[in-house]
Amino acid sequence: MDGDAGQQGGQAAEPPTLNGGCFCGKACFQAAGPVVMVYNCHCTICQRLHGAPFARFVYFAPGAITPKAGSEEFVGSFRTSETVVRYHCRVCASPLYGEINPKGFECTCCPLTALERGPDGRVLGLEGLKPMGHNYYVHRVADADDDLPKNDALPPGFESLDCGKMYPHC
Repeated sequence: MDGDAGQQGGQAAEPPTLNGGCFCGKACFQAAGPVVMVYNCHCTICQRLHGAPFARFVYFAPGAITPKAGSEEFVGSFRTSETVVRYHCRVCASPLYGEINPKGFECTCCPLTALERGPDGRVLGLEGLKPMGHNYYVHRVADADDDLPKNDALPPGFESLDCGKMYPHC
């Protein structure tokens, strides 16, 4: 979302809270705070867990995504690596969000497709959630026909991370 939205009288408004959830509606979450970045992930883990050539993730600060009251019992989790915990609905198995914790890249993220939709079926606020690039593009199963950067691993600036520990199956 753009940083100037909602500013009045020189004071910044509270960042929006985005809502999301699973297919069956039992597991709902909220993401508080500004969107840090949006990337398409082509790693083999995301391909397998999402059943798609890639997953588009919306990234937030650590701890920004939490289950809504009453949803906690329906949220399950598992580790896909030493530094990544993924949360899903225990009823319908929909991916909900994840915690990524390697030093220097701590964040929470959710698949764009898990965010709340309007009556027209489109993700609310979609116009402000543009991807910045493709990560792990070397593992793609389909080419992306766009002008976004195609990174073999994480985007530039994150080279110091041990991606083998973060995503050992990529």
